[in-house]
Amino acid sequence: PQLTGVFLKVNAEEIQLVTTDGHRLVRVGYKSNGYSGEEHIAIVPSKAMSAVQRIAEGEGDAEIAFAGSQLAFRIGNTTLITRLIEGKYPNYQAVIPTENKNLLKVDLDQLTAAVRRAAIFSNEISRQIRIHLEKAELQIRVEDIEQGNEGFESVPCEFAGEAMDIGYNAGYVLDVLKQVDTNEVKFELGTSTSAGIVRPTEQEENEDLLMLIMPVRLN
Repeated sequence: PQLTGVFLKVNAEEIQLVTTDGHRLVRVGYKSNGYSGEEHIAIVPSKAMSAVQRIAEGEGDAEIAFAGSQLAFRIGNTTLITRLIEGKYPNYQAVIPTENKNLLKVDLDQLTAAVRRAAIFSNEISRQIRIHLEKAELQIRVEDIEQGNEGFESVPCEFAGEAMDIGYNAGYVLDVLKQVDTNEVKFELGTSTSAGIVRPTEQEENEDLLMLIMPVRLN
């Protein structure tokens, strides 16, 4: 049940949120604003965090208060209280690579459109796409043998590393790209079987967003 919730850590330096489903991971950190209490670590139900997000739109900052097995959010004139999920959150830091040396930068809109078009021809179960990376070109190939479909897309990019092929679930890639609000997106890649890190090319001074996506084995 821990993976159904959102990991929350609050201390005097930062507020950190993490969510993962084993295939994708999102970690976002914000500098603490006026928090002076002791460090708290909790697992918040995803439904509660979604409700907080909806309420907070246009309302500004949220106040957080811990009370035993419960957590309260106060946003404007609204207070939301939720029961926390018991247990220990998995060690997510262990799966975040620290030495991914193949660096990719590509236009966000062009990549999103190319993946979306390629996904139409992918297998409806695996949603697999094959990405081939070279110095100045990102190629997407997709083939669904069962339906006899295939497709090809090419997007200009900046890639620093050895040419490589890597497979992804198209839906997972699109989900990650939706979280990026800059014109370009950065990928930090290791091998064709290791997790890749995705970040915006620019971030707010008090924000640190990191996303991780696991590859799929190429057929």
